[in-house]
Amino acid sequence: MSPLSTRGGTSLARMTQPRVLCATCGVENDSGEEVCTVCADERQYLPSGGQRWTTLAELAAGGCRVEVIERDARAHRRRQPALEAPGFLDDAAG
Repeated sequence: MSPLSTRGGTSLARMTQPRVLCATCGVENDSGEEVCTVCADERQYLPSGGQRWTTLAELAAGGCRVEVIERDARAHRRRQPALEAPGFLDDAAG
């Protein structure tokens, strides 16, 4: 499977309408939305630069990855850069 494939084997490049992720909270939204529903809440942190959207392809191209390390047969640990969107999982994550 390529690094930009879904678990079902569908290439992300083949999806007709790309989904976008909020760069702050990682929530996936329709590409037509202007405001993230999570970040619109006044209690949610929003960077001084304002709302920003990203895609799975942009995150992968920027080197974002999630690493799953098997500790024993029943436990997994995910490691992720501190300020990356938590909604990003690629095929390398398992």
